Amino acid sequence: MAAAVSHLDLDGGTKRRRKEEEVEAGAEAAEDRISELPEALQLHILCLLPLKSAIRTGALSTRWRSLWTHRWPAPSSLDFHLGTHDSPHPFLETLERRGRRRLQRFALSFHIGKLKAEHFRRCLDYAAACAIEDLHVHLSNRVFNIFFDYRLPLGDAHLARLSLRAVTVDLPVSFSAHSHPFSALEVIHLHCVRISDRTVNRLVAACPLLHTLDLRYCESLLSVIVTAAGAHLRSLTLAECGSEAEVFFAGDASSLRSFHYSGAYIPACSIPATANLADLYICFGGPNRWRQLSGPYCELRTNWLQLLTNLSNLTVLTLCSSALRRLSAKARARLAATGAAPCKLLNLRELQLLMFAMEIDNINDIYTFLVACCGPRLERLFVQLPTSSC
Repeated sequence: MAAAVSHLDLDGGTKRRRKEEEVEAGAEAAEDRISELPEALQLHILCLLPLKSAIRTGALSTRWRSLWTHRWPAPSSLDFHLGTHDSPHPFLETLERRGRRRLQRFALSFHIGKLKAEHFRRCLDYAAACAIEDLHVHLSNRVFNIFFDYRLPLGDAHLARLSLRAVTVDLPVSFSAHSHPFSALEVIHLHCVRISDRTVNRLVAACPLLHTLDLRYCESLLSVIVTAAGAHLRSLTLAECGSEAEVFFAGDASSLRSFHYSGAYIPACSIPATANLADLYICFGGPNRWRQLSGPYCELRTNWLQLLTNLSNLTVLTLCSSALRRLSAKARARLAATGAAPCKLLNLRELQLLMFAMEIDNINDIYTFLVACCGPRLERLFVQLPTSSC
């Protein structure tokens, strides 16, 4: 009888062991199915878990033991928006928990509110420590001339795109374009930024790969000098940057394909003869200043019409009514003097006209320019009408 009991116990133990082995095999199979996923997906799953739950996954296997520490894969992107009443502390704590691993993009959009200058500096120091490639810092509701100061680092081998809005930008005193280059910086957007001529020109000179420079509403800016370091510059925008902001090319501009200018009058010689423009935007004055440009003070000192006809690859042209008035007058004067029509813009495909007024003289200007200057390839004509009586 004892032997029989013993035999039964042995059989029961065997069955229990088999069940345990089947459970373990099933667990291993389930674990294998998850572990077979690409590491990027495993990290994405961990990103969706609370921190404590992510840490507990380290008990699954040796492969998962330290995987949670990399649950923000590098390079990655961080995009934060802080409202007026939002506390910056949760946001700063998130940065601390993440650690200083490599970042591809860091974007901070905020309002004047609880974010203080010291918090702002901590954010930028963190971004610099993570070797970011794409930096966006936008202050959305600047009031009472309140600016946050951003001091650019002494060169950066990783930063490729820089977009700043409504902050003060400066460079360290010891900065040198030769010893501290921004060797990867290709795109710069500065909007409503307080920046000096010297800072802009030093920054441009330190960017050998720069191909897009966009400066808008930088009221303290008076001149932009594009040196030989800007040999790769393809797109340049200078819009409403001070009452007398100008641009100077000190080197070869053969790579320049797009030039957009809006502001006070600049002579045609500001655009170098080596420029091979396909897209040109010229606006002298604006809806509130167009009347100031009608007197003899603003007569063209250089022939803009001749410049346009020399741009053989020009396909898109945008003119305000003030520039159009003078170009049409030049075309009529040339026709009266020589009896021949001016050279046409043979490759022009698109013409955009920004009309600050729409009277009979403006209609005549449009007609004269179309007949005398536009070639047979023109496909699209856009006319923006004035939105107010003034």
